[in-house]
Amino acid sequence: GGTVQPQRSEVTAPLAERANTPFPRVIRDASGVSLVIPHKPQRIISQTLGTDEILLAICAPQRIAALSILVDDADYSNVTAQTRLVKARANADAEQMLALSPDVVFVASYSKAELIELLQAARAPVFRFTHFDRLEDIKANIRTIGYAIDEDANADALVQHMEHHLAQIQA
Repeated sequence: GGTVQPQRSEVTAPLAERANTPFPRVIRDASGVSLVIPHKPQRIISQTLGTDEILLAICAPQRIAALSILVDDADYSNVTAQTRLVKARANADAEQMLALSPDVVFVASYSKAELIELLQAARAPVFRFTHFDRLEDIKANIRTIGYAIDEDANADALVQHMEHHLAQIQA
């Protein structure tokens, strides 16, 4: 029989260790709820602008099944140019999202509770982000998405790019 490796926090592990983690992969939200991702997601739904922006920065657009409805609004979104590559939008309609047969659905603590409950009742693979206030939260969210969708290196590159920009601003 094979040996089972002890689980440490996947998103805090070094990049080389994370990137070599086979599927299934497990991600845990802030409340400790785990989501098992059985294979590299090919049909990703983002229901929040924050996850839209991260996905468009680290993931091939053909793997994104739908983005949030705010992603096209230039008042809120800084990725309106990239959004034309993804046609569908994830509004608060669970049936519409389920019809896209998602491999993973990214929502947030501020997403409508009824929507999350309907998706979970239908056994959709839902992951809820809850912390977005500090830079460390944003970096952790980027790395969590990268780990969940097997884009660890791109997620790390985005975090490093962000840190480089912040260092330039402070200088």
